[in-house]
Amino acid sequence: MPLDAEDRLLIEAYQQNRDPRAADRIVKKFDRWCRAEARRAAVKFGLEYEDTMQAARLGLMDGVERFELERDSGLLIYAAQWVRRRVRDVLVEKLGGRSGTSSRCGARLARPPPRYTPRVSR
Repeated sequence: MPLDAEDRLLIEAYQQNRDPRAADRIVKKFDRWCRAEARRAAVKFGLEYEDTMQAARLGLMDGVERFELERDSGLLIYAAQWVRRRVRDVLVEKLGGRSGTSSRCGARLARPPPRYTPRVSR
């Protein structure tokens, strides 16, 4: 879905001037979508809803920062990858991994595999 004129102006204001009012309006406009993504992740992975909600909003703003207006594509399609990346970071942190090292197999990164030690019979 292409951007409407209001979204375009808000994104331009945020990207050029880091306008806090534009950021606030963007978050308010897409808050329902952020809540749905946060709820889905909280239920699926057993995370705290507040943590995933914060991660979803931060991911949305990451997407807005990097969004290229010239492409004239939908913001949510682009921002979804950034939202999911932030939520994955929360998951990896919960599992004991390092922040910023998330991947598709974040749970495997968070814990090293158990060492196999053969038993020696005496």
